[in-house]
Amino acid sequence: MKDENKSQAELIDELQEMRERVIQLERERVQYKQMAQADPYYNTPEMFASVDTQSERVLHCNESLIMALGYTESEIVGSSIFKMYHEDCLEYAKRVFANLIKTGEIRDTELVLRKKDGDIIDVSLSASTVCDENGDPLYSRCFWADITEHKETERKLRRSDLSFRQLAESIREVFWLMSLDGDEIFYLSPGYEDIWGRPSEDLIAHPMSWVEHIHPEDRERVVSKFQRRTQGQFTEPGTEFRINRPDGSVRWILGRSFPVEDENGKVYRMAGFALDITERKHAEELSAMQQQQLIQADRMTSIGILTAGVAHEINNPNNFIILNGEILEKAWNDVLPILETYCEEHGDFTCAGMPYAQARGSIKNLTAGIIIGATRIQKIVNALGDFVQQDEENLSQLVDCNAVVGSAIVIAENLIKISTNNFSTDLQPNLPKISGSRQQLEQVLINLISNSCQALSNPNKSVVVSTRNSADQVMIEVRDEGEGIPSEDLQQVMGAFFTTKRETGGTGLGLSVSYNIIQNHGGDITFNSEIGKGTVATVTLPAVN
Repeated sequence: MKDENKSQAELIDELQEMRERVIQLERERVQYKQMAQADPYYNTPEMFASVDTQSERVLHCNESLIMALGYTESEIVGSSIFKMYHEDCLEYAKRVFANLIKTGEIRDTELVLRKKDGDIIDVSLSASTVCDENGDPLYSRCFWADITEHKETERKLRRSDLSFRQLAESIREVFWLMSLDGDEIFYLSPGYEDIWGRPSEDLIAHPMSWVEHIHPEDRERVVSKFQRRTQGQFTEPGTEFRINRPDGSVRWILGRSFPVEDENGKVYRMAGFALDITERKHAEELSAMQQQQLIQADRMTSIGILTAGVAHEINNPNNFIILNGEILEKAWNDVLPILETYCEEHGDFTCAGMPYAQARGSIKNLTAGIIIGATRIQKIVNALGDFVQQDEENLSQLVDCNAVVGSAIVIAENLIKISTNNFSTDLQPNLPKISGSRQQLEQVLINLISNSCQALSNPNKSVVVSTRNSADQVMIEVRDEGEGIPSEDLQQVMGAFFTTKRETGGTGLGLSVSYNIIQNHGGDITFNSEIGKGTVATVTLPAVN
C-alpha cells in the first residue's frame, strides 16, 4: 500500500512537470510569434520564415511561403527547415545554414525548394541571425526570393540571344547583353527606364555612362568588379549598390552577370540582370533600427533598475542627515539664549574653535546649510525615482507640463550648470493639462535640453525653456543660442540613427525616440534653426478641456 502511494505521488509530480513544460512551450511559441510578426519581412510578398538556431526548426512563416510551397502552416511550423529543400541541394543547404550560424549573415545564395506536389522553385536565400545584446542568437530570419524565371532565363540566354530578347521583354527587371569588353550594348530591356528613370537610348549610345549614375560611395567598388567581369572572372556573387535617379531619389540595385558562350564553348559576350531591392534594403534598415532600439531600451531598463536601487540607498542616510540636522538646529536655538547670557556676564569665549561672537552666526548657517543641502539631494533622488518608474505605456494620465519641465530641469541640472551661465524658464501659470505619460514627456524634455546645452559654444550663451497655450494646444519651447543646425540636416534630425555627434558617442536615437513619443501623444515637434544664432525646438500637445 505504501509503494502504491509513493508511485501515485511520483505520477503527480511527473504530471505537474509536464504541465509546466507545456505552459513554457506555449509561452515560447507566443513569444516567437510576436517576434516574427514584428519583423518587417513577415508581411512582405516574399517568402519568409523564422528558424530556431538550435533545433533548426521553423518557428513561424508568412503566407507567401505557405502559398509557394503548397503546405499548410502546421506542416511547415515545427518541422525542420531542411524539409522544404530539394534533395539535390540538401547537403549544400545544411552547409549554408551552418555558415549562417557561424557568421550571422548570408546573402543571395542560390538554392532549390521542393513544393508539396514535387515541383521545384529556384530561390535566392538571404538570411541573418537575430541576437540579444550579449550576442547570443535568438532566431534566424530567412528570406527567399523566387528566381525561377531568372534561372530559366539564364539557361535560355546561354543558348541564344533570341531567347534572351523574347524572355527579357516580359520581365520587369533590367536585362542586358553586351560585348565582353563592355564597349557595346546589344540589348537593354525596358525595365532600365523604369528603374533608372533614364532613356535606354542614352545608355546604348554611351555604354559606360551607367557608371556616372552610381552613388559615389559605391562607384569604385562596382567598377572594380565590372572590370574583373570584362577579364572573364564570373565566379564572384552579385553586387549590391545604389544609383541616383534624375528625380533625386536613390534606389538599391542587385546586379548579376554571367558569361555567354558560343557553340564551341568560348565566352564572347556577357549578360546579366539588375533587380530593384530598395524595399528590401529599407526593411533591413528598419529591422536594424528596431533591434538597436530594443537593445537601447533594455539598457535603459537596466539603468533604471540601478538608479532606483541607488536612489533608495541614498535616501536612507540622507533622511538621517535631514532629521539630525533639524535636531541640531533646534538644539542650537535652545542653547543660544544660555550662551548669550554667559557671554554678557563673562565676556567672549571659544566655541567650536572660534570666538563665540563669530561662531554664533556661523553655526546657525552651517546647520541650515546641512538641512538645505540634504533636502536638495532628496529632491533630486525623488525626481530620478519618478523618472525611471515604469508607467506601463499609460498615456491617459493628466499631466502638468510645467511640472514636467521642472522635473526635467532637476535631472539635467548638472549638465545645465557646466554648459551655461544663462539658463532660465518662462512658464505660463494655470497651464491646461494634457493627457499622456509624464515619464515619457520628461524623457523628451531632458533630450531637448541636453541637445541645446551641447550646442552651446561657450557658457555665456543662453538656454530658455518656456510654456504657453493657444486655443486647445499646449506648447513647450526650448530655445538656445547654440551653433544652429544646417538646412540640409534640419529635414532629417528626427530620423533614426541621424547624428552629428557620432565621434563623441551619439547614437542618433534620441530625437527619433522623442518624435515617436510626441506622435503617440497626438502632438508634434518642430525645429527652427539659423547657423550661428541658435535653434528653437517646439513641442505641441493637445490640451484636455
